[in-house]
Amino acid sequence: MNDKMIRKYLTEYLIHKYQGEILTRIINEFSIAYGDSRIDIAVINGKLVGYEIKSDEDNLLRLPNQIKFYNEVFDEIWIVTQLKHLKSINVE
Repeated sequence: MNDKMIRKYLTEYLIHKYQGEILTRIINEFSIAYGDSRIDIAVINGKLVGYEIKSDEDNLLRLPNQIKFYNEVFDEIWIVTQLKHLKSINVE
């Protein structure tokens, strides 16, 4: 499954999860750190939750730096990935 497919299913899930919550916003490609970084999907609804997608086609070289930026901005961060990367992701 590639990034586009994961994003489609994740977006559908989030729309369903927050359906009816008029103060919730789901934003694709949410820029942070003056544009130095961006997260794939952000949900804003009283707190800021970020979703970073890492498909099998991605590498994880940028992830440590991305997480550093994400931790400065988001209340909660989710890494959405596939089995290939599951053991390699360290978010501490």
